[in-house]
Amino acid sequence: MTMPPGCTQEVITGDAIPELQPGNPETMQYVLGRNALPDDAAGDERLFSTYTAVVEPHRGEAAVTAVENLKVDAASAETVGVAIARKGATDYVHSSLSSDERCKWTGAGLKHPLVVVAEFAMLTLDGRGVRRAIVVNGTLLEYGDFALKPSPSPEGTVLSVDFASNSITLDATLTQPEAFRNNVVMLG
Repeated sequence: MTMPPGCTQEVITGDAIPELQPGNPETMQYVLGRNALPDDAAGDERLFSTYTAVVEPHRGEAAVTAVENLKVDAASAETVGVAIARKGATDYVHSSLSSDERCKWTGAGLKHPLVVVAEFAMLTLDGRGVRRAIVVNGTLLEYGDFALKPSPSPEGTVLSVDFASNSITLDATLTQPEAFRNNVVMLG
């Protein structure tokens, strides 16, 4: 996928299994993209709008059947919630620039409010209920009786990286360092 330089703040793949390997994608269902202001824009505001584009590369019949913005009582201007209905399931996606803002999403077929405190979260529902839940840099994703409450993301400065031993040294103590062993960790 190619995006014009500097125009996309955020690109998210939904229901995606493939990694960066030749011959991909096999099961990527859709891509969400959000616009950004130019690099030389004044101030700290980076997002141009809450406009979200959903693109589904496919052969034959499309899997995505509807896309709808979620409703929220109060949220920062750059926070967005969207429901992507596809054959047999609906993905509810939350995206924010803040990891501590609490959003209570409604609409788009939600039987209960979707409560999120995170930069990114996704909940997949089908006829059986919650099928998948993801929280990135956040502490809460709640829907009815279902709740996912991860610990806050660790913060610290990277002091060194040893590629040979696949290790990173931080200037902070991790409360459960074993939780990071043998896992993919994204740093920002």
